Amino acid sequence: MKKIRVGLKYCGQCNPIVDGPSIIADFATEHCLILFVPWDDNNKDVLLVVDGCHRACATRPDFAGPVVVVSGRSLNGRLLSEVDLSPGVIKKIMEVAVDH
Repeated sequence: MKKIRVGLKYCGQCNPIVDGPSIIADFATEHCLILFVPWDDNNKDVLLVVDGCHRACATRPDFAGPVVVVSGRSLNGRLLSEVDLSPGVIKKIMEVAVDH
Protein backbone atom coordinates (compact mmCIF):
# COMPACT_ATOMS: atom_id res chain seq x y z
CA MET A 1 0.00 0.00 0.00
CA LYS A 2 1.17 3.52 -0.85
CA LYS A 3 2.24 5.74 2.04
CA ILE A 4 -0.10 8.60 2.90
CA ARG A 5 1.76 11.88 2.62
CA VAL A 6 0.61 14.13 5.46
CA GLY A 7 1.55 17.81 5.37
CA LEU A 8 2.14 18.88 8.97
CA LYS A 9 1.41 22.43 10.18
CA TYR A 10 1.90 23.48 13.81
CA CYS A 11 0.80 26.55 15.72
CA GLY A 12 3.40 28.51 17.67
CA GLN A 13 2.85 26.43 20.84
CA CYS A 14 2.61 29.64 22.91
CA ASN A 15 0.06 28.37 25.43
CA PRO A 16 -0.39 24.63 24.83
CA ILE A 17 -2.62 22.37 26.88
CA VAL A 18 -1.21 19.46 24.89
CA ASP A 19 2.25 19.07 23.38
CA GLY A 20 1.45 18.90 19.67
CA PRO A 21 4.88 17.75 18.53
CA SER A 22 4.84 14.96 21.14
CA ILE A 23 1.42 13.76 19.98
CA ILE A 24 2.80 13.39 16.47
CA ALA A 25 6.09 11.88 17.63
CA ASP A 26 4.12 9.25 19.60
CA PHE A 27 2.89 7.64 16.42
CA ALA A 28 5.09 9.03 13.64
CA THR A 29 7.68 6.29 13.95
CA GLU A 30 5.17 3.54 14.69
CA HIS A 31 2.80 3.93 11.76
CA CYS A 32 4.49 2.80 8.58
CA LEU A 33 1.71 3.95 6.22
CA ILE A 34 2.02 7.63 7.15
CA LEU A 35 4.84 9.83 5.89
CA PHE A 36 5.00 13.35 7.34
CA VAL A 37 6.07 16.08 4.95
CA PRO A 38 6.22 19.88 5.30
CA TRP A 39 2.80 21.55 5.19
CA ASP A 40 3.70 23.36 1.98
CA ASP A 41 4.70 20.18 0.11
CA ASN A 42 2.72 20.13 -3.15
CA ASN A 43 2.42 16.34 -3.13
CA LYS A 44 0.65 15.88 0.20
CA ASP A 45 -2.51 13.76 0.41
CA VAL A 46 -3.80 15.18 3.71
CA LEU A 47 -3.10 18.37 5.67
CA LEU A 48 -2.75 17.96 9.45
CA VAL A 49 -2.97 21.18 11.47
CA VAL A 50 -1.89 20.79 15.10
CA ASP A 51 -2.85 23.53 17.57
CA GLY A 52 -1.65 23.14 21.17
CA CYS A 53 -4.84 24.71 22.58
CA HIS A 54 -8.48 25.22 21.69
CA ARG A 55 -7.87 28.72 20.38
CA ALA A 56 -6.77 27.11 17.10
CA CYS A 57 -4.60 30.00 15.95
CA ALA A 58 -2.48 28.15 13.38
CA THR A 59 -3.04 29.53 9.93
CA ARG A 60 -4.79 27.21 7.50
CA PRO A 61 -2.95 27.05 4.21
CA ASP A 62 -4.99 26.74 1.03
CA PHE A 63 -5.45 23.05 0.33
CA ALA A 64 -8.22 21.44 -1.70
CA GLY A 65 -7.79 18.00 -0.12
CA PRO A 66 -8.81 16.62 3.27
CA VAL A 67 -7.77 18.53 6.40
CA VAL A 68 -7.49 17.06 9.91
CA VAL A 69 -7.31 19.56 12.79
CA VAL A 70 -6.10 18.95 16.33
CA SER A 71 -6.96 21.82 18.69
CA GLY A 72 -5.90 21.05 22.22
CA ARG A 73 -7.59 17.75 23.00
CA SER A 74 -10.11 18.11 20.17
CA LEU A 75 -9.90 16.31 16.87
CA ASN A 76 -11.95 18.00 14.12
CA GLY A 77 -14.06 19.60 16.86
CA ARG A 78 -14.63 16.39 18.87
CA LEU A 79 -13.16 16.34 22.41
CA LEU A 80 -11.04 13.27 23.16
CA SER A 81 -9.07 12.08 26.17
CA GLU A 82 -5.30 12.53 25.94
CA VAL A 83 -4.78 8.77 25.54
CA ASP A 84 -7.27 8.66 22.65
CA LEU A 85 -5.88 11.67 20.81
CA SER A 86 -2.91 10.07 19.01
CA PRO A 87 -4.84 6.95 17.93
CA GLY A 88 -7.73 9.20 16.90
CA VAL A 89 -5.45 11.26 14.67
CA ILE A 90 -4.14 8.12 12.96
CA LYS A 91 -7.66 6.80 12.44
CA LYS A 92 -8.90 10.11 11.04
CA ILE A 93 -5.94 10.43 8.66
CA MET A 94 -6.56 6.91 7.36
CA GLU A 95 -10.31 7.61 6.94
CA VAL A 96 -9.96 10.85 5.04
CA ALA A 97 -7.11 9.55 2.88
CA VAL A 98 -9.20 6.58 1.77
CA ASP A 99 -12.23 8.80 1.08
CA HIS A 100 -10.09 11.19 -0.96
